[in-house]
Amino acid sequence: MPPDTPGRRWRRLACAAWLLLGSAAGAAAWAAAPPAGQYLTEGGWGRLTVTAREGAPWMSLRTSGPNGHGCGLDGPINPQGLVRVAPEPGAPACTVRLRTTGVPGELEVTPLEPEACRGWCGARAGGFDGLYRRAAPGCTLPERQRARQAFQRHYEARDYAQAGAALGPVLARCAAALPPLEAAWIRNDLALAQLKGGSRAGCRQLLQPLAERAAQPEAQVRNELPPADAQAWLRVLRATRTNLALCAE
Repeated sequence: MPPDTPGRRWRRLACAAWLLLGSAAGAAAWAAAPPAGQYLTEGGWGRLTVTAREGAPWMSLRTSGPNGHGCGLDGPINPQGLVRVAPEPGAPACTVRLRTTGVPGELEVTPLEPEACRGWCGARAGGFDGLYRRAAPGCTLPERQRARQAFQRHYEARDYAQAGAALGPVLARCAAALPPLEAAWIRNDLALAQLKGGSRAGCRQLLQPLAERAAQPEAQVRNELPPADAQAWLRVLRATRTNLALCAE
């Protein structure tokens, strides 16, 4: 082994200081991130909302799974990006790690104690883990709800062009992050606005992605999906069949 010299000792100390500084900088960077806002999974099954409480970052996480079952977890985000929540003092805690991936606006969520986290989920829920991306403008859940309300007001006032203008951007901008059932209802609403506005072709175009599924026998839908999901999908598929027929007349 080479002899320990003052220069070698200095380089070791400098290296240790650099690693410590890098670690501290990483923790500080996470403490300032992620930016407040809503983050959504592809397909809309997960929704992570970052806010601030008493100056500290706070996470609210909701996911949905088959048959109406889902998960929910709320808690403070520590400087290392961990959220640790116990149902009661002394009980096993669910610890979830949030990590930036290097892709702007993207977070990776990973439960560190999956079994402890199961207590925060329904029986058929899939869990929390996945990639969550910052919602595009107009795509957070409250913004989508406001767009649906605006659509309804304009539609009832028979201003079909304004109704389409209120809701159309949700389908255009948010398609990847929309739950499939929500996207199907939006397509039906916009199709009716097109029909009422005098465009049968526009109506058919909006419903075309749903046509094949709408043509399935209802028994097949019930066999393929859990009961609550089947009932929800049958409602939108019946509406789709009716609207396709209206658009074709």
